[in-house]
Amino acid sequence: MSGTARRRGAARAVSVLASPETTLALAALVANIVAIFAYVAVTGTVVQSVRYTLYPVVWVVLSCYVVATLVRRGPALSESTVGVAVTVGYFAVLAAIGTPFGFGGEMNTVMVMQATPGWGPIVMYSVGPVGGTLLPFEVIGYATLSYAVGCAVAAGSRGALAGTVGLFTCVGCVLPVIGAVVGLFGGAASALQPATTSYGLATGLFAGTVLLLVATIPLSPRR
Repeated sequence: MSGTARRRGAARAVSVLASPETTLALAALVANIVAIFAYVAVTGTVVQSVRYTLYPVVWVVLSCYVVATLVRRGPALSESTVGVAVTVGYFAVLAAIGTPFGFGGEMNTVMVMQATPGWGPIVMYSVGPVGGTLLPFEVIGYATLSYAVGCAVAAGSRGALAGTVGLFTCVGCVLPVIGAVVGLFGGAASALQPATTSYGLATGLFAGTVLLLVATIPLSPRR
């Protein structure tokens, strides 16, 4: 590698690290970690799995970076009727096959449960025919995916195809597959406890999808 190429690479790396998007993502990372430590200290919660506790942090931090990048340098979603429609429709699909939306019961109820930041506060609701469970990091992540796919459509980018992969970040979709595989090799008892594995897989798919979308959507030069 020539000296000129190395200098260009270093300048590009510095540009990325010094960008407002990266600054926002780092601020979100610090805020999430501080919030988790504060919650654990105040409530006396015992963290059983650090990895499981940090999954929401990955979703939130990447969401901040992706949304900030697209708002600042991406296509104007509001100027594309089709892009807006795709954004809303994509979120509805993710929510319907995930945990946010589903079928409610006969009674109108809303329950709020405390959990470590990102996982909580967990809102379980049933309003008429609609019911579901709202996990903050899932709602943020699904909204980010939907916005990114809408931007890809607005830009006429092939990146919209990456949104298909994003459907599998829905834990409701991944969990039955993981359960079937674990049950096949580990027995029925193991199949009943695949949640950590499925969330890990969903987090990996989410990260890969949003980064792929950002890489394929045409962006304006950094200012």
